[in-house]
Amino acid sequence: MEGSLTKKRKKRILSLAQSGQVNALKRAIFEVFDYSSSLEGNHGEIEKLALKRVVDNGGDTMLHRACKGCNVETASYLLKHASQEDINAANKLYKTPLHEASASGCCRLVRELLRKGATWSTKHNGWTPLMYACEKGHFTCVSEFVDFFKNHDVPMHKILLERNKEGSTALYLACRSKSTEIVRVLLDYGADANSSNTNMRKPVHACAMQGCAEALDLLLAAGASVDLNLARDSSGSTIWHEAAMHGQLMFIKHIQQNDLIPRLPGSRQDVGRDRGGRHPLHYAALNGHYEIVDYLITVLQSEEKIDTIDVVDVDGATALHLACIHGHTKVVQSLVSAGANASLRTAVGSNTPLECALKWGNGECGKILSLIN
Repeated sequence: MEGSLTKKRKKRILSLAQSGQVNALKRAIFEVFDYSSSLEGNHGEIEKLALKRVVDNGGDTMLHRACKGCNVETASYLLKHASQEDINAANKLYKTPLHEASASGCCRLVRELLRKGATWSTKHNGWTPLMYACEKGHFTCVSEFVDFFKNHDVPMHKILLERNKEGSTALYLACRSKSTEIVRVLLDYGADANSSNTNMRKPVHACAMQGCAEALDLLLAAGASVDLNLARDSSGSTIWHEAAMHGQLMFIKHIQQNDLIPRLPGSRQDVGRDRGGRHPLHYAALNGHYEIVDYLITVLQSEEKIDTIDVVDVDGATALHLACIHGHTKVVQSLVSAGANASLRTAVGSNTPLECALKWGNGECGKILSLIN
C-alpha cells in the first residue's frame, strides 16, 4: 500500500539518494510505490510518483539530496523521470537542486541540470547557483555557467551585478574563496572590481582577509581602488587592517612592496585608523600575530613612524594594552623591545598595560612588564 511510505522508509530513501547507492535506491522506491496494478512494473510512473512524494521536513527531494551528495549516477537516474517542476523544486530555504549541485562542486550535474531546463536565476536568500559555485571556489562549475550563458546569449554583465542578501557579488565571493581562476574569469567578463556590499566591503577586503595576493593583483589590473580614504568598509577597515587581523603576513609583505598600494600609514594619518581608532598594529597585537607585529614594527622604524607603536584607540588602548589583555606574551615582548610606552593608561578604567595583564590573569605578560617598571 502507498501508506507504507513511513518516516523511516522516507528517511532511508533520501539517505540512499544522497549517498549514491543507486541500485539500493531503486529497490527501496519499488518496495514502497509498486503497490497497485496500475503502477506495477511501470518504472517511469513509479519514479515520477516517488519524486513528488519523498520529501523531507526541510523540503528536500531525492534530487536535492543526490545533487547535495554530488552523485551523478543517482541524479541522472532521477532526472530521466523528473518533470520541470521536480528539476526546479525549491526546498524551504528556497534552494533548488541546481543550488545544491553548484555548492557541492559537481560540474557534470550543473551541466545536466542546465541542459534539462533548471532555472539559473533562482535565488536562495539572494544567492544564485553561480554565487554558490564562486563562494565554494568551484571553478569547473563556474565554467559550466559561463559556457551556458555564452551559448544562450545571456548577458554576463547583468548576472555579475546580481547581489546576495549581504549585498555581495559573485566577484566578492570568489575573492573570499581565494579562487584566482574564478576571479580572472569574472573580471574578463566585466565584473566590477570596485563593487561594495551592504557593509561597504569590496573585493580587495576579501583578498586581504584570505591573504590572496594574486587575486588582489588581478583586481588592481582591472581598476580596483585601494585608496585608504575610499577602500574602507563600514567599520573603517582598510586592506591593511584586514590582513593584520587575519594573520596574513605574506600578503602584508606583498602590499608593502607594491607601488600601486599606499604604504603602511603612521599615527599622524587618520587613514591609518578605523572607526574605533585602531591601527593595523592594534589588530595584529589583539590577535597574537607576533610575526606581523614584528614586521610592522620594522616597517614603521624604517619609515620613521615608530611613534605609531603607542597610538591609542577610542578606549585609550595601545597595541601593548591589547596584547596584555589577551595574554600574547610574544607580542608583548616585541612591543616592549621596540620601545612601547608601558606607562600609558587607558581612557576606560585608567589601566596601564601591567594592570591589564594582571586584571585579566595573564601573569607571563605581567612578568615581562615588571622587568621594565
